[in-house]
Amino acid sequence: MSEYKIGSEWRRWDLHIHSNASDGNGTPAEIVEEAIRKGISVIALTDHHTVKNIDAIKEYAKNKAIHIISGIEFRTEYGEKSVHIIGLFPDIHNGITLNAKALNELILSPLGLSETNIIAKGREGDPTLSEEKAFKKGMFKVQVDFKTAANIIRKYGGIVTVHAGDKHGSIEEMKHEGKSPRNVSDIADSLGPVKEEILKKYVDICEMSSLDEKNANFYLKAFGRCTIVASDAHDFNKTGECYTWIKADPNLNGLFHASLEPDRIFVGEIPPAIDRLQKNKTKTLERLTIAWEDAYTGANGEWFNDVDIMINPEMTAVIGNKGSGKTAIAEIIALLSNCKNSDDFVFLNKTKFKNKRLASNFKAKLSWHNNVMERSKNLNDDPDITAEEVIHFVPQRSFESFCNDSDEKFEEEINKVVFSRMPAEERLGFSSFKDLLDNKKKVIVKVQ
Repeated sequence: MSEYKIGSEWRRWDLHIHSNASDGNGTPAEIVEEAIRKGISVIALTDHHTVKNIDAIKEYAKNKAIHIISGIEFRTEYGEKSVHIIGLFPDIHNGITLNAKALNELILSPLGLSETNIIAKGREGDPTLSEEKAFKKGMFKVQVDFKTAANIIRKYGGIVTVHAGDKHGSIEEMKHEGKSPRNVSDIADSLGPVKEEILKKYVDICEMSSLDEKNANFYLKAFGRCTIVASDAHDFNKTGECYTWIKADPNLNGLFHASLEPDRIFVGEIPPAIDRLQKNKTKTLERLTIAWEDAYTGANGEWFNDVDIMINPEMTAVIGNKGSGKTAIAEIIALLSNCKNSDDFVFLNKTKFKNKRLASNFKAKLSWHNNVMERSKNLNDDPDITAEEVIHFVPQRSFESFCNDSDEKFEEEINKVVFSRMPAEERLGFSSFKDLLDNKKKVIVKVQ
């Protein structure tokens, strides 16, 4: 079972950050604290050709409200200025903990990126450089084979992102069509077919420096690749200044699933779903709790012993096997919402759970988003039919009755539900949905 009880939620992710292990200035602690301050839930540390700070940043963030993804940024052989890719890695793959030691041995060394090789590259032309300076110089002199690197990243459960759009080190250095308007020898003008191949076979996500819907739509339509933006922060104060909203569990597995469903990725100020939620807090359930009454000992059954159900604001269905409690949850929510159809309840019914006052041993509480509203009742209570019905519930028996009796009754129920939820200004002063529709039809007829 997932540790995220509420299911997938929209969170801010910054999947491209550098530390002082490469060409950034921030320590692991500074990066984490800045990300938390800016409301970022997931960050990836993606230093150039090194994982020196991976263990330290994960240790620092261990008990904080943020998840760290291990990453490495690579320079490849493609493009005029080298196309950059990033490998993002899970914490564990096939029983192997992918800490800094494992990433060095399994990823960097096979690609010729051992610390010894990078230092040697950095000392070319100046053998007197210290190891630290030579390493930081050498990491920008080495390159990897794009396809080989992508295959190794994926071999260990990783995700491959590529710089795209107008971003530095972008794959745009390689032409789409592979047809140059002139005779050239530059690799950027001649690798169109390779570009198409690598986007289709070796890349999972495209990263741009800012939202460019034209390019983003192109990558999605032509190659099935979603687009993200990230801060690419080298100054730790810039961490989280550019981010992507992703609706997924806050880890690499969540990112993988989101990359297959573009609707789960949003670049912009706020996803429409969150905007809708913030404007409709009284219409959005947050939590249902069910517990024993204080005097109950469990003698008549241990149902509903400290049940705590967090409700995802975008939930549209409850799925489960027969007898798994779907009807019980629905009817308890309906009871707490003053449902007018309680005579058709099949669980909170005098012949079932209410028989011999069994339900009186239990109490429930329903909360709306941000605690704007809260309702509590004993499960043996009846709905208050004189109070406002805050949620309209159609029991299965009622639904069957609507469908079997007559089309008019079903239509009447649907119209009643729709009309009662319409803003007052849209009702145009009419008292029923039918009257409103008749008026709209008259307008259409007159126009014709």
